[in-house]
Amino acid sequence: MARLLSRFIGLISLTAALTYFIYDGARSFMNQTVQISSVGSIWENIPKSWLAWLQTVIERLGDVWHGDIQPYFLKQPVWLMLAIVGAVLIWAKEEVSARARRREALHNRVGDLEKTVAELKNAVDPPLQKRLKAIERKLEQMPQMRRVA
Repeated sequence: MARLLSRFIGLISLTAALTYFIYDGARSFMNQTVQISSVGSIWENIPKSWLAWLQTVIERLGDVWHGDIQPYFLKQPVWLMLAIVGAVLIWAKEEVSARARRREALHNRVGDLEKTVAELKNAVDPPLQKRLKAIERKLEQMPQMRRVA
């Protein structure tokens, strides 16, 4: 669910970035001067009641927000900030899914090893017993990967 939400918000953000980029380009073309919408100009148009939930966060950040972040952040083009946010959200989604795939692959390998151990325990053949001990040593090296039955 988090991956879906991250991907959705990331794509919406990239779409909004492209829209603002086209808007700035069309406005610059019509006025025959370069005009770029800054985050500050858009921020001023947002009703204050919508930003009430941010007030507590800004109060906690205090000097860092007013001294370092706010002046730099508010001067940036809207399309650039939206593109960065969208790219980060989509990248974060990919990282989460790649991590999940690696974790699932490890669990599958451990499950396969446990099946092999169970099969070898039933066998009485001495060469198989040797292989069983090698597999058990591998399992002991990764106890955190064992599946809980």
